[in-house]
Amino acid sequence: GRYGRNIARDLFRLGKSVVCVDFDPEILSKWRMKSRPCIYADAGDPEAYDYLPLGSASMVVNTVGGYDLNMNILKILKERLYAGRIFLTAHNYAQVKAYYEAGADRVLRPFVDAAETAVSSLLTSRHELRHHIRWPLTISEIRLKPGSIACWKTISRLDLGARTQTIILAVDRGGRTFLNPDPDFLLYPGDCVLLSGEEENIKTAEILLREKAEETEHYEKPKFKIEELSLEETHGWAGKSIGSLKLRQEEGISIISISRDGSYIISPGPEEVLLPGDTFLIIRGK
Repeated sequence: GRYGRNIARDLFRLGKSVVCVDFDPEILSKWRMKSRPCIYADAGDPEAYDYLPLGSASMVVNTVGGYDLNMNILKILKERLYAGRIFLTAHNYAQVKAYYEAGADRVLRPFVDAAETAVSSLLTSRHELRHHIRWPLTISEIRLKPGSIACWKTISRLDLGARTQTIILAVDRGGRTFLNPDPDFLLYPGDCVLLSGEEENIKTAEILLREKAEETEHYEKPKFKIEELSLEETHGWAGKSIGSLKLRQEEGISIISISRDGSYIISPGPEEVLLPGDTFLIIRGK
């Protein structure tokens, strides 16, 4: 369906490897015309999974509704000891609950997701800004799609002002408005960017923001490392609170748990004092 096609399209735009499975020859023909791998199969047929690259797939995403179909897909994947993440699709909260209880990793909710996107579109700050600005300025808004040249870039790196002579007045994200965002503000897929400037410059900026990023510009996931560390391996931590050590600011470290006297302190606060014999679970990176 359209929901699944849009998800696959956006994953392709993000540079992900995707194999599409569909029972509709016409849809598969369109995918093949774009040189995208696809398999003609019925997701509810256990034998179809013999032809799927489950050993190398990090996730299986079913975007078709129907309780019996989704539970059958989950059952087949569990029987095959599939180790990746499983995404199912629900049309009501009873299904959501049932899928999670049966072992699904995530549950997609097309109608709820669409409603949330619609509400986000309704609550942009464009009209409020226009109400307070009486000067002859053009104010426009554009929602960033996954794969846009602007996604995962800071405003300064995008350099929209120098390239198009426009100004980013605000960014609407998840019902929240960021007015006059800083140059270091990072733009995400789904952000609604409000621009001001002359009409021709606005059109140029809109064209630019709709451009797809080159494959070499794909967002690189932040690198991190999780490890255990004993107090004896540290220098000067004993007897001090986590907050006073400024570990995150100065060393890029966060303590996510402490093992002490056979018990665990989960998500310790900044006031927690580190004691001899403590062992820490830490995360390094930005």
